[in-house]
Amino acid sequence: KGESFFFAGISLSILQFSGAAGTFLAGSISDKIGRKPTLLTISILNPILMWLFIVFNSGILMLPILLMMGFILFASGPVLLALVQDTNSEHPAFVNGIYMTINFVMGSLLVLLIGILGDSIGLQTTYKICATLSVGTIPFVLLLPSHKSSKERI
Repeated sequence: KGESFFFAGISLSILQFSGAAGTFLAGSISDKIGRKPTLLTISILNPILMWLFIVFNSGILMLPILLMMGFILFASGPVLLALVQDTNSEHPAFVNGIYMTINFVMGSLLVLLIGILGDSIGLQTTYKICATLSVGTIPFVLLLPSHKSSKERI
C-alpha cells in the first residue's frame, strides 16, 4: 500500500519466483507425506501468511513473508493435479482436462471478481476477505480420503 510501481513489480516477482519453487517442490513433498497432509498444511499456512502480509505490509518483514506466501500459495496446484491423476478412471486425460478447464475458468473469473471488488471496496479490504475465505478450504481438505503413498501402491 502506497509503494511505487517498481516496488510492486519486485514484490510480484518475488511472489512468482517463490511460487515456482513451491510448485516444483510440492509434488515431491506430497509423494513423501501424502496428498491430504500436504494440502492440509498448505490450507492452514496460507491464511496465516496472508494475514501476516496484511499486518506487515511494509518494511523488512515483507520480503520473507512474500517468499513464504508465494511458495505456499502456488504449491497446491501440482498436488491437486496429482490428486486428480490418482483417481481410478478409465479416461485419465479427460479427467485431467476437466480439472484444467475448471482451474483456468475459475482462476479467470476470480481475477475479474477480485478486480471488481478491489475497485469498489478497496484492495486492502478485498485482500482481507480473500484471507478470511481461504480458511474455508480446510474443511474440504479434511473431507478428502486418505490415500496410500505412492510407494505403498507399487
